[in-house]
Parts: sequence; C-alpha cells; structure tokens
Amino acid sequence: MRELIRTNDLVVLSCAEAMLSDAGIACVVLDRHTGLNAFVTPRLMVESENYLAATKTLQDGGLGAFIYEPD
Repeated sequence: MRELIRTNDLVVLSCAEAMLSDAGIACVVLDRHTGLNAFVTPRLMVESENYLAATKTLQDGGLGAFIYEPD
C-alpha cells in the first residue's frame, strides 16, 4: 500500500475516494475518525501497483495539489 493523500479535510478525502472509485481503483482511508486529533492525520491509501493511475486520476480531477509527497 502507498499513501496517496494525507489531510484533515474530510471533503477532499471523500471527493478523492469517489474519483478513485469511479476509475475502478480501490482505496482505503486510515485514521478517518481521528482527524480531529492534532497528532493523527487521515491517510488515503492505494495498492502500490495502482499508485500511478491513482495520481493521474486525482490530477485530472483537480486534486493534484493534495497528493502526498514525502520529504
């Protein structure tokens, strides 16, 4: 699994999930219900083999700015 988005914005997570679902890409949101905690941020994850297709889907859908890029 690879992390695709890390954000406390539940609207962004929901929109990304819908876009990926429409594209036939399975995803899961980890720590969704802990988003109000300042120390834990929800993360949208996809299978490693779907990562490139998922990033393209989100970029095409206008959510490219939310794609997580580790330091």
